[in-house]
This record gives sequence, structure tokens and C-alpha cells, in this order.
Amino acid sequence: MNIPSLLVTHSHSPAQTKNHNDFMAALARRSSSIAGVVPQDPITPRDDDEANKLALLKVALGDALTIGRHSKYEEVVGDVNLLRHLRGLITVKEAKKKFLAGLEMREKHNLDDIRDEWAPKLDAMGYDLMQKWRNNLIEDWSQSCGGMGGGAGWEEEGWPSRTVSGCMYNCVSIADWQPGSKTEGMLFRNTEEEVRRYQLVDIVVHQMRFDRISRYDGYMAKVCFVWDFNGVTTMFQMQNKEWKRRMDEMDALRGELHIEYLGKFYLINASWIVRKLYSIIRLAIPSRTAAKVVVLGTDWREEVLQEFDPKVVALMLKLSNKSGKPKGSDAANQEQEDLVGTIHLSAGSKKEVVIDLDSALEVTWNFQATSRDINFSAVVTGADGPLTIVEDTRYAASEGNIVGSCPKGSMGILVLCWDNSHSWLRGNGVEYEVVVVSKEEESAGETKEF
Repeated sequence: MNIPSLLVTHSHSPAQTKNHNDFMAALARRSSSIAGVVPQDPITPRDDDEANKLALLKVALGDALTIGRHSKYEEVVGDVNLLRHLRGLITVKEAKKKFLAGLEMREKHNLDDIRDEWAPKLDAMGYDLMQKWRNNLIEDWSQSCGGMGGGAGWEEEGWPSRTVSGCMYNCVSIADWQPGSKTEGMLFRNTEEEVRRYQLVDIVVHQMRFDRISRYDGYMAKVCFVWDFNGVTTMFQMQNKEWKRRMDEMDALRGELHIEYLGKFYLINASWIVRKLYSIIRLAIPSRTAAKVVVLGTDWREEVLQEFDPKVVALMLKLSNKSGKPKGSDAANQEQEDLVGTIHLSAGSKKEVVIDLDSALEVTWNFQATSRDINFSAVVTGADGPLTIVEDTRYAASEGNIVGSCPKGSMGILVLCWDNSHSWLRGNGVEYEVVVVSKEEESAGETKEF
């Protein structure tokens, strides 16, 4: 496919075209390197019946596809968006109704103005570099919202940009929406109009971006969400009320414009209350939507690994361990990479240290309980599922220093867990040290000796 043909709605400078082409080439390399990617949803009609529906929808919409500023935007009037409507709404009648409702929302919120302003900017910076434009709108955005993701949001060079089924992804800590959290800090630092402006740009940018990536990849770009409920103490604290008030209107707008964007939705570390409520709510959700939503407790890793690369799951675990911590607090600044420490585990709590084995040559650990006893386990999770290195075992303080290591050549993620959940009343202390010899360190040492 000719890359410049994707950008049919406006002209660009040679520099803009080069940047966009470079991005698309890099995206293609990353996507093609992911083993097992399964394009699930083509951007062309699946069969004669769907082709006929698409033709009927175009006739039914008539002038709505050819008159007005939006008629120049491929992401609005193109076949990809029309097919999203048909697949999400099933019938031509419902697809037409939703499409026209979306046009009304575009006019109400002046989205065409935002689109014309931001399309050239995205062509210049690349459609995969979302952090850049977000920080232009919201000061210190990456530290404000507690979210991360590849493709759909934040991406570090070298990290997978797709899930196994080809979806982009975004992971959010729900605890970061609670009172006293990072999101609340953003509410204080930015006016309601600034936050609203950010959300409107976010909606328009994603519509442009998902359309272009869909046409380049040859299948519908979708996003896989992971919402982490770790640190959410009660249902009433699940979301900051002021934040929710501001987002309700924007969520309604997304519902009109972002049709069939969802690949899968995981809720992890959900309490039994959340799981029970979902089992009731699920009965009222359309079956096609319910099939995409997975609600899990603390035993979420094996299920999520069916969709995510182990390296991404390792990052989820690291973020989950720090979720809900106020920005600037000692707890928030205590990085997971600090592999030496003395910790106090209150009754019923646990501490996990997560290590990415793909970059580690050797991992060893030693620890001792400082009072009473503590449970300890070591589990490696890779592409083939979990492998227990140390069974969940209780160690008394009188046993002194406990030493262990991970088998060399292990790949995936290693989770070391000190667990005091067996105690209902009393806390316990643990002194620990984890030594990680990275492959880069070993290579550097060999080079120096030579």
C-alpha cells in the first residue's frame, strides 16, 4: 500500500511526509515482529452480505457523506469508519442513526476545528508518539494520570506495541482516581476548560490515528484496556467524583464516535464486591460487549498473559505495586528496581518484587523474617505459563537468612512474594536483598577482560 495515499485529506511538507513515513515503517517492523499476531477484523467487507450492507448504508446517509467539512475526512466518511458502525450496530438502520448522532456531536463540540488544527501536528510528530501532544495540553501529563500503554498511549522504545491479537493497549490504575491521588492533583493544576479541551483533542486524535493505522495494517486497529483495582479500598472511592463529573460528557461523546474500538477489557485485582456486581450487571450488557470484558481477582496473570507479552505484564505488576500512592510520597518514589530493603508487612498484606528475566543473566536473593514468620514464594511466568521455583513456604525468624536463585536461562517475569496474609492481627518485618546480573553487565565484563 502506498503510504502517502493514506493522507488524503490535506497536504504536507516533505519533512512532515518523511516523519510520517518513518513512523509507518517502524510500526510495520514492530507489528510484523510479534509472533502470533492474529488480524481479527479486516478493513474490507467480510462477505457479499456485508458489502451489500455497506452500499445500502452509503445510500441511506446520502448527503451526509458528501456535504460539510467532515466529508473531507477519511476517518469520518471512509469505509473503515462505516464498517465499524455496521459491525458495532449490526443493522443499516442503527448504523445510520449512530453515524448521524456522531455528526451532531462533532458540530456541537467544534471537532472539525480541532481536527484541522491537529492533523498537521500529528503528521509531523508521528501518530504513535502520543506522549508528545498530551504534554503539550496538560502539564506533566505522564505524572498526572497514572496510565501507561503501548500504541494507545505511552511507549518506550523496545517494548511490544501490540498484544498477541494485534491490539494496541492501555493500562490504568483505578486507585489513581481516588481522592488524594495523582489525578486529583491534575484537577487542581488545570481548569475545567483545560481538562475538557484535552479530552476533546484526545477523542479527535484517536479517531484519526486508529483510522490511519487500520488502513496501513490492513485490519481494524483496536485497543485492549487493563484497569487495575489494586489499592481501591471501597466502591465509593473507585473514582474521584469531580473527575467523574467532568468525564461523563466526554464518555458520551466517545460512545458516539469510537465505534468498535474495544478489543478486550480486563479488570484485574477486583474485589469480590466488584466481581459480584459485574456478574449481575453482565446480564444487562449486550452479549458481544460482555464477551470482551474479563473481571479477575488477584489471580489475573495467567489469563492476561494469553493476550499480553510477559514484559508488559511485568510492567503492569510494577505499576500495580505502586498504585494509589499520592504523587510525591515516599511510597510513590520507592521504585520497584530498588532490590534491597527492609519492609514492614501489616496483617493480611504482602510485598512483591518483579524482575524482567529477558534482560537478566542471573538472579539470586536472600532474606530473613525479623519477627515471627513470613510466607515466601518465587514464580516465573513466561509464554508457556507459570513455573513455580519456590512453593509458598512459611519461614520462621529463627531460621535466619534464606538464600535462593532463579534457574539460568529463564525467560519472562520473576515474582518474589513475601506474604503475611496468614496473620489476621499482627504485622511482620522482612529484610531482603535481590541481586540481578544483567546480560549487558556480563557482556561489558567479557569485553573489558578481552
